Amino acid sequence: MSPEQKAIVDLIVAIDPDEMNALQRMRLVSMVAAYAGVDFDEVRVEKVEPANSSRIRLSLPKRAADSLIRGFRNSDPSLHQFLEGFELLGAQVVSQNAESREGSSSRLKATTRSDIHSRPATRKNSVMALTIIGHPDPARVGDRATFPSLVSGNSVLLSREEPRFGPPSGGAVRPLGDARLSRRPFVFSRSGDGIIINPSGSPTTIRADGKDFANPLGFSEPQLRHGVVLVLADCVVLLLHHFVPVASRPRSFGGLVGESEAMLRLRDEIFRVANLNFPVLLRGETGTGKELVARALHEAGPRAGKPFVSVNVGAIPRELASSELFGSVRGAFTGVTSDRRGHFQRAQGGSLFLDEIGDATPEVQVSLLRVLETGQVQRLGSGALEEIDVRVTAATHVDLEAAAAAGTFRLSLLQRLAAYEIELPPLRERRDDIGRLFMYFLAADFRELLQQDSFESLPRIPTELTTQLLAYNWPGNIRELRNAVTQIVLHSGGEQELTLPPRLERRLAMTANDIRYFDEIGGTPGLDSVPSAPRHIDEVGEEELLAALKAHGWRIRPTAKALGVSRVSLYSLISKYRRPAAELRREEILEVLTSCDGDLSAAASMLHVSRKALKHRMMKVGL
Repeated sequence: MSPEQKAIVDLIVAIDPDEMNALQRMRLVSMVAAYAGVDFDEVRVEKVEPANSSRIRLSLPKRAADSLIRGFRNSDPSLHQFLEGFELLGAQVVSQNAESREGSSSRLKATTRSDIHSRPATRKNSVMALTIIGHPDPARVGDRATFPSLVSGNSVLLSREEPRFGPPSGGAVRPLGDARLSRRPFVFSRSGDGIIINPSGSPTTIRADGKDFANPLGFSEPQLRHGVVLVLADCVVLLLHHFVPVASRPRSFGGLVGESEAMLRLRDEIFRVANLNFPVLLRGETGTGKELVARALHEAGPRAGKPFVSVNVGAIPRELASSELFGSVRGAFTGVTSDRRGHFQRAQGGSLFLDEIGDATPEVQVSLLRVLETGQVQRLGSGALEEIDVRVTAATHVDLEAAAAAGTFRLSLLQRLAAYEIELPPLRERRDDIGRLFMYFLAADFRELLQQDSFESLPRIPTELTTQLLAYNWPGNIRELRNAVTQIVLHSGGEQELTLPPRLERRLAMTANDIRYFDEIGGTPGLDSVPSAPRHIDEVGEEELLAALKAHGWRIRPTAKALGVSRVSLYSLISKYRRPAAELRREEILEVLTSCDGDLSAAASMLHVSRKALKHRMMKVGL
């Protein structure tokens, strides 16, 4: 189809588009392009009409307009999910040719997102689930049982014989089956928004989040959202949690391990954009697996089999930015005796992963913006331009919007890189995957370090160790868990039971008490609750402050929001109760970094400071 065949389409939104900033409009354009399957440069904002009309007029290829209109006409739920956050109500074709703005208007019936989501055929309801985290048979770890009827008010039973658990990816379903569990069941029943567990005379001992109980015990919605750890007869560890069934996707690609709701949604997002050619920005905390996701995007798309090049952008010296990215020719500068390819040339036809993009120097930012805009590179010392065919994926843990506002990151580059964004979940938000990941890494280490490759050869995993893994907040996410497993394997040697090294045991104990909730239904909310009214700093004690800081990775803005105080007040509280980063000694930092295997995020959590503050202090003391 020729590029002249364009269409003008009005998007009708429920918000005032005049209040949208330039970045939000760029994202809207990018989402439309992604859904319609065209390059985001082919979609352009023509006009914004705020107030009563609430329209955003777009110029785009006719085939893209047809796809967009067809999605609204068919009430495609994926369209509304794709453009979620912009409150789209409908679309209207203004013209089928960009050269003629006049023409008949075919107004579609407006369809709200709430209409789409409320339809029984597409609605995805949350259900209660039990996931096996620890079991005498290690192969059972990760099996899951779901209880849709519990949400609707029916009771369910838990015993040696029921319910039946099965691998989320499919396979045989079996009861827990251990002889130490009684056939006389516990009863789970609904009570308001919470769940009551009634031992009902069962002789099986049960412990919930570290608390033994023999009488009915209730758990509130915040507790269930976080997940309740159940230990049965000191041999089986289960996690009681919410789960929203997600459409199945292939589960064995890119090294992505996990069957939690968050991981299923992540795979769905990867497949949604893998075949498209525009840049993708991966956001997430340190250690969440951003490079694995970038590789999965590469492997799931048409560029699989072509080069995948990964580069840490923050490590590129500013004086070498051009030659590193775009290559150089012989004699370009002293010591260059032959032509040299840059990262873009090495990735030709494939994918280029730009890690730590938030740490890029201004020179690197300018160079990247130029190639993303033109699709051409110029080697240092050469006057010729080279066409580049590369799918760019970038990753960061930095708040790039804040960096752009502060002038340290170019807004235009952010707009180019964020054609589509994928947010990677932290490990603390996918607790039902902790057992699966632990067993995956454990088996890998036993194969590599001890040359044992079967579950039968694995040593016993104490329930106490399993519950400690679940209780820890994992500020270093999957990378920290991976390092922890290796430490456990090496410390345990060839023993019959896994044991924790002393340093690791102390580290896992740091947040164990911060995430236990023993309140009755309707009691104290979880850490992620936000007070409805501003609080005075005298109302915030040291324990609450420390718990909130840990829950939000020692970041000031989300911690202040969670506590209901201003940022200035939070700084006052920190100076009152906690030692500032400026007082950390060099030897102290080195010791903690060594215990964390160099993981900066984990070290910052142990030292009770933010990652940014720790990096600044390390520079001050010469580390």
